[in-house]
Amino acid sequence: MALMGFLAYMWDTTGDACGHDPQPSGDTGLAARPAAGGPFTLPLPAVAIGPVPSRGHRRARHRRGRRRPVRRAAGRTGTGPGADREPRAGRGLPREGPSMKREVVRILACPECKADLTPGVERAEGNEIMQGSLSCVACPATYPIRDGVPRFVADDSYASSFGRQWNWFRTVQLDSLNGTKESENTLGDTTGWQDADYQGRLVLDAGAGAGRFAEIVANKGGEVVGVDLSRAIDAAFVNIGRRDRVHLVQADLFHMPFREGAFDLAYSIGVLHHTPDPRAAFDRVAAVVKKEGGLAVYLYAGYGPRLPRACSELVRGVTTRLPLPLMFWLSSLSVPAHYVYRLPIVGKVLRVFLSISQHPNWRWRWLDTFDWYTPKHQWKFLYPEVVRWFRACGFTDITVFDDPIRVRGVRPARDATLPEVSSLPGGPVPAVSPRAGQGRDQVFRRGGHGRLPDHSAAEKSPPSS
Repeated sequence: MALMGFLAYMWDTTGDACGHDPQPSGDTGLAARPAAGGPFTLPLPAVAIGPVPSRGHRRARHRRGRRRPVRRAAGRTGTGPGADREPRAGRGLPREGPSMKREVVRILACPECKADLTPGVERAEGNEIMQGSLSCVACPATYPIRDGVPRFVADDSYASSFGRQWNWFRTVQLDSLNGTKESENTLGDTTGWQDADYQGRLVLDAGAGAGRFAEIVANKGGEVVGVDLSRAIDAAFVNIGRRDRVHLVQADLFHMPFREGAFDLAYSIGVLHHTPDPRAAFDRVAAVVKKEGGLAVYLYAGYGPRLPRACSELVRGVTTRLPLPLMFWLSSLSVPAHYVYRLPIVGKVLRVFLSISQHPNWRWRWLDTFDWYTPKHQWKFLYPEVVRWFRACGFTDITVFDDPIRVRGVRPARDATLPEVSSLPGGPVPAVSPRAGQGRDQVFRRGGHGRLPDHSAAEKSPPSS
């Protein structure tokens, strides 16, 4: 209980520690700070866990100011601890709900037959479709538009933990709200693409989460379509859904509502390894990249000592079966435990047997630890296997970056048949595929730029997906 009180106090008094105030969401379990000096409350799980702040502290915060509850938008349902409460009115909250832009229809196609979709509008605000449906012109399929989001799945299936995660930690990793460039750096470290590569391009964010990378693409002049299976898409809409050149869709990566070759660029950062079949998910993402387009992925690595990985899997065998609200609180132990893990001997032992995030920001550390121990699926790979995926899909100019696994490739203008790669002996593989006007070009090379953090499981938890 003392720990819960400490966390509640810290979140209340250090709301600006990351350079931002958390923003409210209709589906988030975190009530946001409504105004400077106003009250802030950590979410409580549905089970009784006792009082978090002291009675006197609650009374003092109550006297500082009251806020009238805002009626929840029609059709919205809570997803996190305390989501059954009325949300507080707060600064940064859009006056209108998120919406689907009419122009996104030109990008979408029926997941079943790839035919055109016709929008049926029940309620619209200018160019924004708030409620309605999408009907296939070639088959009986119909897909709802609820709360401005086109929904191509009935539920979030195996990704339910991410729906909770990104509504509880919705603002933590957004560069525009935390005052850092950490998401921008991660995107650059994974793709190697420059600002000019995004301008005027149609970009797929496969596994958008709360929209941290889609925000960066839009800032750089790209038109981005973010896809997510879970209710994290609602958190992304609150964060970036109203922005120009941003489209968000709730859909399954295995049955995406796009035609093949629809996108100039596509990336998936920290997502494919959380699917039931990462190779099949990769093939589906690769299929929607057009010729001369680029694809980049980040995946968990299978490198490093075996003992920490085995211990991590043993612990995950328990944590993935625990209720998510309970894991929300258990992962909060990483906030104070960080200082114990920094001790010379004790910390080294703990990092082997019970890995937690060592991120310097305590909110990010809490999020990353939750992200590591709650997803149902968590696969790990080696470079040769992922490079073979790119080559099997016909990609050339394959580049690997440091801090595994980060790989990028380009789909050539003409299909090329490339031999398998059986090993990566520490250096570039010789060129095997000729390109017009260039003779034998190097199709695999090692790249890298800027700061690349170490995210091995034994030392730090990987970036949140």
